[in-house]
Amino acid sequence: MKIMKSKKFLNKGLLVLVSFTTLLLVYSCTEEYWPELKSDYEYLLTIDGKITNDPGPYTIKLLKSSSIDTNNFNPISGARITIIDSDGTTEVLSEAESGVYQTDPNGIRGTIGHEYRLSIETNGKHYESSFEELLAPVGVESISAEWIQKNGATSAENEYGFQFYITTDMGNDPINYYYWEISETYRYEALHKTYFIYDGTNDFLGSDDIYSIPPDQINIIPTNDVDTVKNCWLTTRIDQRFTYATKNISTPKINNFPINFTPNSVKFEYKYAIQAKQFRVSENAYIFMSSLEEQNNVENTLYSSQPYQILGNVYNVDDLEEPVLGYFITAGVSTSQPALVNSPKAYKVPINWSRRCIDPPTQTKLELIESLYDMDPSLWPIFVAFNINDSIVSPM
Repeated sequence: MKIMKSKKFLNKGLLVLVSFTTLLLVYSCTEEYWPELKSDYEYLLTIDGKITNDPGPYTIKLLKSSSIDTNNFNPISGARITIIDSDGTTEVLSEAESGVYQTDPNGIRGTIGHEYRLSIETNGKHYESSFEELLAPVGVESISAEWIQKNGATSAENEYGFQFYITTDMGNDPINYYYWEISETYRYEALHKTYFIYDGTNDFLGSDDIYSIPPDQINIIPTNDVDTVKNCWLTTRIDQRFTYATKNISTPKINNFPINFTPNSVKFEYKYAIQAKQFRVSENAYIFMSSLEEQNNVENTLYSSQPYQILGNVYNVDDLEEPVLGYFITAGVSTSQPALVNSPKAYKVPINWSRRCIDPPTQTKLELIESLYDMDPSLWPIFVAFNINDSIVSPM
């Protein structure tokens, strides 16, 4: 009896031990792990830029990458950047702002059939890209839109919006490599109508004592067209790129390829349009861009592929082992017609929109003058509005 009780106790103890061990394993799976990262791959040279058959200026951005635990912008100034045409034409770019270099608007021009490379000299090092041909662009036949419900991870995350599709013209070759950049344009309204504009030319800003100037001598410029500063149009580039190749289809023509999805928002309150720039690139550039797209679109799940370093076509002439990030793209480009849509009447546009102009407290004219006096010149021009009670409100 005692032996049997001991066995029974032992089995229970073993069960508890196994259960406890299993519990530890389960919880250990959720424990964060931070591997030791080598600093050799921080602050790598990173380039972003392209030359196309569109007129210049062409822009090259030059910076250093940052470590994984920071999100710093590290532009590289003082570099000598040259675009080289295979026909011998070259142009040295000018630094428009820190880390941003541009060609002259009347300078080098991308020509179909020519090859181009980039040369960078910075910090005593010399970098170059490989020559790539500027391929003839393929036109965009159309962009269409469909109002759909897009399924999220849960039913609560489902959302309605416009799914846009692009159709290309027939390609020049059996296999064509594309990537698209999308811009969006929509109308929005300021909360108040603007009746006066201050552009910094009034003499009272040079006065030592603004109170010594009679308010009726303050010359704030009236605007005759109040609608132009109340109804505004904003165009921005969508921070997402799309890629596709015709190597897996029977004819080199893309039909209704899904590009941007825009969820229902205040952007649809008036008019909304998207426009696509279609770039025809080399196979290597396509591999680079599609790899970026894959990494940017991956979901952060247990089974997601791990991010990896994507190297481009730029290398250190004297040290081929040095990794360099980015790609100098040579591309034939065509631009679509804008695709204009309205939100379906059955769906109300959300009204929780943070407008550019909020309802500020009212001011007297002297308080308004003080506000203008204190504002930094970088904010000019300043728009002065009235509320519904014709009281002066804060400058916008």
